[in-house]
Amino acid sequence: MTLVEAIKRVISRVLKRAVYQAEVLEVDEENRTCKVKVDGDLEIDEVRLTAVIDSLQAPCFFLPKIGSIITCAVLEADDSQVVVVKFSEVDKVVLLGGNNGGLIVWANLREELKSLHSRVTAIENGITNAIPTPSDGGAALKTQILTVINANSQIPNFDNTEIENIKALH
Repeated sequence: MTLVEAIKRVISRVLKRAVYQAEVLEVDEENRTCKVKVDGDLEIDEVRLTAVIDSLQAPCFFLPKIGSIITCAVLEADDSQVVVVKFSEVDKVVLLGGNNGGLIVWANLREELKSLHSRVTAIENGITNAIPTPSDGGAALKTQILTVINANSQIPNFDNTEIENIKALH
């Protein structure tokens, strides 16, 4: 059997099936496709991650984890139109184009807001309870306010990695 015949045999064996499983080798987020390996030896490029490829405005799509197993389907018995229909592992979910950043991790945001609230309350208490010293030009007042503020709160950290889940974009 020649190499060409062996390749044809493997391809025909795989493509006769309408649905099959494959291992993800590469993911192209921009084009919303992936490269997969079927039956341990056949590689297929440009497997769609969304049903429609003419528009990159799909409301939701998943990016499979490299090395994970996916289920693919051949559309209209056309071996050039293969689409992912199930994922064993997902690396990222993109909703509504993904231009609004990651979904909020509410527990982390709540902690940051509590910290901000505590800081604002400390500032308010520092100003309210400060006792001015006559003829010092406000230096003592400033020191007293800063002492109260710094003792009662931390500066909130609104670092996106703490409050945003970049694996689920919307």
